[in-house]
Formats: sequence, C-alpha cells, structure tokens
Amino acid sequence: MEDVKKITYLNIEDIKKVLNVIQNIRDKAIIQTLYKTGIRVYELANLTKKDIDLNSEDNVIAIDITGKHERTVFIDFETLELIREMLNTRKKDSDYLFIAGTGNKLTNNTINKMFKKYAIATDVKIGNGFFFKDNFTANALKQSYINHMLNHNDFTVEEVKKLVGQDYLGVEKLNDKISNNELKNKYKSVVW
Repeated sequence: MEDVKKITYLNIEDIKKVLNVIQNIRDKAIIQTLYKTGIRVYELANLTKKDIDLNSEDNVIAIDITGKHERTVFIDFETLELIREMLNTRKKDSDYLFIAGTGNKLTNNTINKMFKKYAIATDVKIGNGFFFKDNFTANALKQSYINHMLNHNDFTVEEVKKLVGQDYLGVEKLNDKISNNELKNKYKSVVW
C-alpha cells in the first residue's frame, strides 16, 4: 500500500489567529502575501519592488511572478497597504520586496523558521496544544489558499491552477485561454 501524504490546510479563522500573534510588520506582510497569493516561498523571496505596482489604488493588485512558474497573481488592497507600511518602516533599502534585518534577500530557511516561531507562539497564546506547531507551514498556507479559492469563491480548478503555477494540483495542461483580466475580476469578489 502506498503512503498517501496528508494535505494540511488551515481555515481563515486559524490564519487570523496566527496573524493576530504577529507584531512584526514584515512577518505579517509575508504571511498575508503568501496566503492571499498562493505563491511559493522562493517566489516570495525573489519578489522585487518592480513586480508590483506599489502606488496602486485598485482593490485588486497584480503581482508578476517570474522564473520557472511565470504568471500573474493578485492581492487585495489591505495586503498592499501592509506591504507599503512595511516598506515605509524598514531601515535598509533593497530592490527586493521582503528582506532580512541585514538588508539581504530573505532565504527559504529564514522564512520557514519564521513559520515555526509563529506556530509555537500561536499555540502558546491560545493554549490548545500543538495544532499550529504541527500544521502551520508554508505548504499548508498554499493548500489553504487553494482550498479557499476552490471551496469558497467559485474558482475552477483550471483558474486556481493558473494562479498557483501550472504543475500544481495534479491536472494536465492548463487552459491558457483564461485571461488575467478574468482572474482579476473574479479575485475582486474573494472574501478573506
């Protein structure tokens, strides 16, 4: 019998519990961006200020993801405001959107350590055992995004597949006829 990997995801209330524990604006912006875009950790670490219109006043903002899984993803205005606040308060300048305290680009390892830190802090704050320590990971956040879009916002598998990258969700070739404008308009109705 094959080992079946359990897919872990959190509901929106679980994610809000973690976000409420986080005091660091950069860390909160990272978690919220990962959840509301479904991007991979290394994609987040590689985001630059040029990949997003930081001056946008739109309620849905496009982020261009480059590299192996090139695509456009979207965030809401609330997350953009958090990113702008983070950029206004950071002391070091960089072309990268998210940086370490040293001013260097974030690493996957640094981001994964951050997940562990806030998972443990959330478990301690709410005192319900080790739910978050065992379940709050970058992959769980990506799965949460996928679940949220498919089950609560009427996105099709093909649309979600285009948003998260073509080799995800175990579906063959993506229907390339889905436009970014269609996805952006649909994203406007997402309730977080």
